[in-house]
Amino acid sequence: MLSQHTLFATAEASRQLKRLCKHFSHKTEAEWDDHRGQVRFAIGVCRMQAGADGLTLHCTADNPDDLAQVQEIVRIHLQRFAGLESLLLDWHTA
Repeated sequence: MLSQHTLFATAEASRQLKRLCKHFSHKTEAEWDDHRGQVRFAIGVCRMQAGADGLTLHCTADNPDDLAQVQEIVRIHLQRFAGLESLLLDWHTA
C-alpha cells in the first residue's frame, strides 16, 4: 500500500473537511466529525484531519497511478470548495 500526505494551510480546516466528506458521501463511503474524516474511493482512501495549522490529507492506494488519481480528485474538489483559482499541494511520502 502506497501513501502520501500533505497539509492545506487554512483557518477553516474543519469546515473544509466536512464539506469534502459530505460531498463525497453522495457517491462513495465517507464518515466524518468536526476533526477527522475518511473517504473510501474504489481506488484508494483519503483520511483528513483538521488542526490549528490547517487540513492534513493522507491518501493511500495500491499503486502509483491510483494514488495520483485519489490525490487529484481530492485536490480538484478542495480547490473548488475553497474558492481558489489553483491549488498546489506538496505531497510527501508517509
